[in-house]
Amino acid sequence: MRIVGFWAGPLLFGASVLYSEEPGSPAVGLLAWMVVWWISESVSAYITALLPLLVLPLAGIMPMDAAAQPYGSKIIFLFLGGFMMAAALEKHQVHRQLALRILSLFGGGPRRILAALMLTTAVLSMWMSNTATVLMMLPIALAALSHLGESGQNLRRPVLLAIAYSASLGGMATLVGSPPNIALAGFIENRYGESLSFTEWLKIGFPVALILIFWFYVLIVHVLFRASFSKAVQRSVRPTAFRALRQPWSPAQKRIMAVMAGIIFLWLFRELLAIPNLTDHAIALGGGVLMFLLPNPDKRREGLLTWEDSRQLPWGILLLFGGGLSMASGLEKSGVIAQLGEGVAGLGPHYPWLYMALFTALSLVMTEFMSNVALVNVLVPVLLGIADNVGLPPLYLALPVTLAASCAFMFPIATPPNAVVYSTGYISVREMMRSGFWMNLAALLIIIAYSELVHRFHWISLNF
Repeated sequence: MRIVGFWAGPLLFGASVLYSEEPGSPAVGLLAWMVVWWISESVSAYITALLPLLVLPLAGIMPMDAAAQPYGSKIIFLFLGGFMMAAALEKHQVHRQLALRILSLFGGGPRRILAALMLTTAVLSMWMSNTATVLMMLPIALAALSHLGESGQNLRRPVLLAIAYSASLGGMATLVGSPPNIALAGFIENRYGESLSFTEWLKIGFPVALILIFWFYVLIVHVLFRASFSKAVQRSVRPTAFRALRQPWSPAQKRIMAVMAGIIFLWLFRELLAIPNLTDHAIALGGGVLMFLLPNPDKRREGLLTWEDSRQLPWGILLLFGGGLSMASGLEKSGVIAQLGEGVAGLGPHYPWLYMALFTALSLVMTEFMSNVALVNVLVPVLLGIADNVGLPPLYLALPVTLAASCAFMFPIATPPNAVVYSTGYISVREMMRSGFWMNLAALLIIIAYSELVHRFHWISLNF
């Protein structure tokens, strides 16, 4: 598959250039090349994201400085600031402290413990990597189940699946929670000059994440694993079981929590404060820089973060964002997106909800086999062009597709959280596929219905 993909990508590009006289052919060929390499994983996704820097200038679509400009988009620095804050949380084990304190509020039987684990995982995933969240929550979950005796051991499968799914869903809630959210914001800003702010995303992302988590809990407890929960002895786990795992807050952890509280406050009330030139991007980057400047009480000659820590940041994701934005600029500049939009607009009577359902379903299927960021990079620019030509708000098609890109629940390879829980050996591929299918179906229906409500009741201001 990888060898075939390696050669198929450039061959498709060459065929597009040589056998078509359309002005947008090189851009279409570039899109095909990048999609093939992203799906086949024959070349690193981050290296693939650099192709626009080579192809767009050589094909005469745009000069090098224009092709490179998206790689320095301010939306990328918003995510960079988020990476820095997440790195500080992980380095100083703040996320573990938060998880145990949230779980200390809960006690009771298996169902209540499952709800607590799902909510805790989702809350942490709103601010940090879903992979790191799952890796941290796994030992805590297994420790909680050990207090349920034999029943707890029989509940490992549903609990571990619930944690993996909750980590993906929690990322939907905030702008910095999941890479596809940031990618959508970047396309909106580049195309329309409008900023999709932290609070705007929170209005739409948080409710749908909460709804999905609730329904997933219902599916796990009352449908998919009903027999396991009905047979489980309703033995109570006291909150002290979690308190015993806690440690006192360290001075470094307190400083990180203070910075995080300040950042969240500024994000939520930035518009009310009306501070000139204070943007979400500046707040995130400022918070990240503070983590390097504030001294670490445990090692006073160092900051809370050091440059050595920054080497662990996922820098490649930033290249992936830039490559998607640059590719979209090439498609826009060459007129490809406008042609696609006109083609869809000319299909006949418009049924916007049908377009939305079809593209959302497509996103839900494709995200099982390719990176969710790469998927959004491919679909969203096209959908924005279609929306413009059909006369729909920009987010009508792009929002549900972006949300669906975070709903990869069927295969271990679909997302890192799935892979992590599969690696425990407690879950088979068949079990994950069975559960994931019903989760995907529920997610599809909920996202479509929710997106339609967002559009009809104008919950956000980006319905221009």
